[in-house]
Amino acid sequence: MHEITLEGPPYQRGLKHGQTFAEEIRSTYEAICEDLKIEWSEAKAKLIHRLFRNVEESFGDLAEEINGISEGSGMPLDDILLLNFYHGLGAVDFQCTNLGFVNKEQGAIHGKTGDAEDYHSPFYLVETVHPDEGASFINVCFVGTVWTEAGVNSIGLSCGQSSCSTVSGQDGRGIPVLVMPRPLLQHCSSVEEGIEFLAKYPMAGKGLNIFLADSAGNVAVVEKSYTKQAVRRAEDGAAWNTNHYLDKELAEYNSPKTDKGMISTLGRYAYLEKVLKEQGVPHTVEEMKKILTNHEKQGAGAICRHTDRGDTSRTHFAAIFIPKERKALITHGNPCENEFKEYKV
Repeated sequence: MHEITLEGPPYQRGLKHGQTFAEEIRSTYEAICEDLKIEWSEAKAKLIHRLFRNVEESFGDLAEEINGISEGSGMPLDDILLLNFYHGLGAVDFQCTNLGFVNKEQGAIHGKTGDAEDYHSPFYLVETVHPDEGASFINVCFVGTVWTEAGVNSIGLSCGQSSCSTVSGQDGRGIPVLVMPRPLLQHCSSVEEGIEFLAKYPMAGKGLNIFLADSAGNVAVVEKSYTKQAVRRAEDGAAWNTNHYLDKELAEYNSPKTDKGMISTLGRYAYLEKVLKEQGVPHTVEEMKKILTNHEKQGAGAICRHTDRGDTSRTHFAAIFIPKERKALITHGNPCENEFKEYKV
């Protein structure tokens, strides 16, 4: 995983990002967007620019940062927009896990895995960001993007996303899906603020389960796609999500239970329900590490995933966030094979 510290105005942050990782951003674009470019059309180009206008209107600083990445990397703005927004065009098969529980001394402890195809490994970036407006934060994303896969900020909130099915009937309104958690991380300090923030904006593209945890010891899952949103609260001090919806209305969009991805998400969810609800494991950082390195029912219920062992995707990083301590512990690679590195903001 790459690392960088960014500070100051958004354009300057983007410029440094682009200059530092120009070669890596081009490689990421070529690897991820090649198939999309083959199918490029006037309609798709219009949608990409519509999504960019949506970002400009709601979060102008992110638009400036994207412009800076384009300038710094020497890549055309359209290419950087496609890299940032391709999830906003429809369904993409990413599979990740989030869970959290409450510890009396440390508050909420939030665990997250980042799972995707093997070839995504060179693209991951850990940012420490000190913006000129809003909270500082540690953020995991891809080089060349203003995404948030997971992160924790300096005012007591962490968030992590897991992909879900796409709600139909979208018309180009909304913030591109992986961009949506980024301003939340920059501007919200609690689970309740995060829930209210997300409710204000349609989200374009695939759906997400967005896990939130805060320094007061609150944890919750926000199920969201386009204009639909539902909230799941903690049960007995714990909450968890994989890659399917539980809300009755949203669940209509889940894939069939025979789908490989659905078999995986249901298996991981059942494992987490067993250890967090039925067994009632200790709510400690060490126990969180054990859960994140779990290989039970490899290929169905494993949290730490390996494609060479039959899983549909691989775990490229695992993270543990402790919002009260403004701290992140992140592995560069599978958590069963790599140490957790500490970051503070």
